[in-house]
Amino acid sequence: MAIEVHLICIGKLKSPFREIAEEYESRLKKRVDLRIHEFQARSKAQDEQVLDREENELVQKALEKIRRPGSVVWALSPRGKSISTEELASRWEGFRLQSRTWIFLIGGSHGLQEELLKGCDFRLAFGPMTFPHQLFRGMLLEQIYRADTILAGEPYHK
Repeated sequence: MAIEVHLICIGKLKSPFREIAEEYESRLKKRVDLRIHEFQARSKAQDEQVLDREENELVQKALEKIRRPGSVVWALSPRGKSISTEELASRWEGFRLQSRTWIFLIGGSHGLQEELLKGCDFRLAFGPMTFPHQLFRGMLLEQIYRADTILAGEPYHK
């Protein structure tokens, strides 16, 4: 039985970022049951608090539809923990033994609200640097792919 990996994302990707993400999506789909749940970011013209709440509600509703007992939920957050690729692989292996359903949450440009973060199993940060939101999804997919190749003993990660 293949591992299910879901990415719940705010923001639709544009070129060239879509092509980067699609490259790693195609690689991962050979290894896991990958599903991307992508929602359009809300208009910037609205009040930011309303915007944050609406985007987080989209993520929460998608999570409720996907999550089942034993799912592992990772939130991408600048307030999360930065880990190495090898540690990601180790956690991937450990969680893989516990669950067949992995869910990664990527909020909008204002991130995920604390209320949503509290229900997650792990908060992951890609360090203190700020990355373009459009680029981040491809970076996450590449790191998941890299972690999986480490566990498979393949040379990609070097």
